[in-house]
Amino acid sequence: MKRLWIIALALPLLGAADDEMRVEGTTGTISLEAVEARFLERWSAIEHCYQDEHDKFSYLGGRLVLRLHIDAAGKLTQAFVASSTVGSHSVERCVLEIARSITFPTPHDGSVELSYPIHFRGQAKVRNFSDAELKTSRTDRQKDFVWCRHRAPAPDEVTLTVYVAPGGKVISAGFSAPAPVDEKFASCLLEKTSAWRFADPLGQIAKASTKISR
Repeated sequence: MKRLWIIALALPLLGAADDEMRVEGTTGTISLEAVEARFLERWSAIEHCYQDEHDKFSYLGGRLVLRLHIDAAGKLTQAFVASSTVGSHSVERCVLEIARSITFPTPHDGSVELSYPIHFRGQAKVRNFSDAELKTSRTDRQKDFVWCRHRAPAPDEVTLTVYVAPGGKVISAGFSAPAPVDEKFASCLLEKTSAWRFADPLGQIAKASTKISR
């Protein structure tokens, strides 16, 4: 398999990913400069995706990685959020919709798969929950995951990132998975998260990432 490399652009509230991300094509190759140029054309819209939520939650930040499959004719046949620590489904969905609207360059000699990382820089400190604090509501998370999965297609496992306010209430949540997440499933699980209670971060905003599986 041919190996490609790509790095996100740097802007005031957005920045380069923590490191370069290796990307593997299936059969073809593609110009990374051309891919980057396509994202640059839509960069102000991507920035707005984050800014709109950041204005409400200054602590919002993290690394989002888009997984894209472009066929031999240059058509984007699949796009999803493969990983994310942003903790905002609104931001993730907005960025994904923009990516899906981009017309990418036609690969050479076949289709390609690539990952595009973006780093959103939060401007307020949060503390990370410990494993012990994450155990709170674990049974509820599992039950709600299964409930939503019965109502809409979903991968066997998703990674959920949440922000927890004083009192232990979830105030923002986001998802990522190794395969596309159905929006109906995402909406269902987001609604369920509003009833979850974690350990009280005692006057702080806490952030936690956890995997949920069937």
